[in-house]
Amino acid sequence: MFDINQVQSSSLSLDELDLQIIEQLKVDARQSVRAIARVLGRNRETVRYRLNRLISEDILRVVCVTKYERLGYQFMLIIGVRVRPGCIESVAQELADLPGVIDVSLTGSRYNLMVWALFRDRKELVHFVSKHLAGISNIMSTEIMHSFHTVKDFWLVQTHPMEGMNNSSQEPLSDLDLSIIKALQQNPRQTITELASSIGCSRLVARTKLEELVQEGIIGFLPIVNTTVRGYSNWVVLLIKAEPDKVKAVVDELSAHDTTWHVSLVTGQWQVYAVALFRDSRQVNDFIAETLSSIPGVTEFEVIPLGRPVKYTFPPDPAPRSGLADPAK
Repeated sequence: MFDINQVQSSSLSLDELDLQIIEQLKVDARQSVRAIARVLGRNRETVRYRLNRLISEDILRVVCVTKYERLGYQFMLIIGVRVRPGCIESVAQELADLPGVIDVSLTGSRYNLMVWALFRDRKELVHFVSKHLAGISNIMSTEIMHSFHTVKDFWLVQTHPMEGMNNSSQEPLSDLDLSIIKALQQNPRQTITELASSIGCSRLVARTKLEELVQEGIIGFLPIVNTTVRGYSNWVVLLIKAEPDKVKAVVDELSAHDTTWHVSLVTGQWQVYAVALFRDSRQVNDFIAETLSSIPGVTEFEVIPLGRPVKYTFPPDPAPRSGLADPAK
């Protein structure tokens, strides 16, 4: 996996051992250095040094990921924002400071900024749009999309496109579940002993609950590699309109491409929202000309180059029980 957080890493290149370590972490991102060294037939201290170097050089990180719905959020908004000239940086920071906002990125399109935000319930969503967003004076216009079904996302194994859309909501996670998730988000590779100590329970309880969360597909652990190290630096957003009876075929085809890292169904003037990653602008142009333009059912699309991230929260914290914002304030 690559890190969407386009921070330029050091000039350190990856050799065969580095890649082998990363491949082992894809198998089990929480396995010990001892286990990795045994599988690779290498000295344990050598593997430990290489792993620590990859992490310290911002080339690799291991993350604990969870679907946002299971963290207590019901709504995800994706917002395109147009800003008055000369005010982009200040507006970007104002947006980044708002409750619920997890991602703010500069763009090279008719939108100056793309924003992602999560909300526990409709009341929080309405408060955000009517009070927080409307209160930023230098915003000229916004386009708000509600992402109501994620078909593909780079950090989790998803259900087949369009399946499970009508499933009833699952039971909320317990306080213990949320404590374990939060602790593992802070340190995904901590031992069971460390986990039990950090959340104040026995090793048996910590191990049992962790195994349940993993087996039920609530959480997962992944190694994320900085995109720039592997030569990938061009992130783009794809906004797509499709014929009503061809939407499923469009998302199926988009999801099948290695270049797409996120595909979701959204409300508004667009039906499909996607994020894709390329090495350079030539690959972007080839994808548009040879792939996107030839997908049956696509009637219109817009390509938005993503620039510098102003804020990037990955993965999001569990939603607080009391909500993200106090509507009375």
